[in-house]
Amino acid sequence: MSPEAVGPVETIARRVKELRGRRGWTAAQLGKEMEKYGPRWDRFAVANLETGKRKNVTVSELMALALALDVAPTHLLIPLDDRPYKIAPNYTLPTIDAREWFRGNVPLYGMHGERARTYLSERPLADLEGRKPELAELRTTLVPDPDNPDDPDRAVPLVSYSRVESESGDSSADTPDQEDRRG
Repeated sequence: MSPEAVGPVETIARRVKELRGRRGWTAAQLGKEMEKYGPRWDRFAVANLETGKRKNVTVSELMALALALDVAPTHLLIPLDDRPYKIAPNYTLPTIDAREWFRGNVPLYGMHGERARTYLSERPLADLEGRKPELAELRTTLVPDPDNPDDPDRAVPLVSYSRVESESGDSSADTPDQEDRRG
């Protein structure tokens, strides 16, 4: 039997409890750490989230939790395992697909034609150029949908990247940003 699908708040609650426990923090300690970033949480707010009594988390609270627990928001919001994930009450998909979609890497299955082009066009070019210097260009080619090969509006995007070599011929040269972080 496959695991039951989980949603965002349940996942956040599970991950917060796990990460808090790993640090050896009490609920009150996490609440105090959260206050550094704005949201006023106490041990009851933490306990209510972790036990499922709290049914929602604001975006600001999610960001503060990620800061307090030293983890990317994605890793609080989307499960680390491969259970089915409910990105919306009536939309469940594999966790790996949800993670890639949330990161902006891949459109959801079933996004075709203009919807897929729009999704892919919203990825900032600076993400590809500035953070990953080895990725020079993003190429999106629309290929026929295997289920509907005669319908051009249902084409499936095929995304590929090409590498750029630095002047020294090394494709993994550091950017000034990376050098600065190493101090």
